[in-house]
Amino acid sequence: MILKNALLVDVRTSEEYGLGHLENSKNVNVLNDSFVSYFDSIPKTKTIYVYCKSGGRKR
Repeated sequence: MILKNALLVDVRTSEEYGLGHLENSKNVNVLNDSFVSYFDSIPKTKTIYVYCKSGGRKR
């Protein structure tokens, strides 16, 4: 229910995402040049949950 009005973002590579991911998650690879611009279209009032494999990915 909490995720009904939120966006769940998996920032792993598409290969990692393909090995398994949370239901209803959106794969937005942190290593892609378009990563930052993806979030430009998300309303600032939207809750975004971000996750990755290890919690240590940096952009």
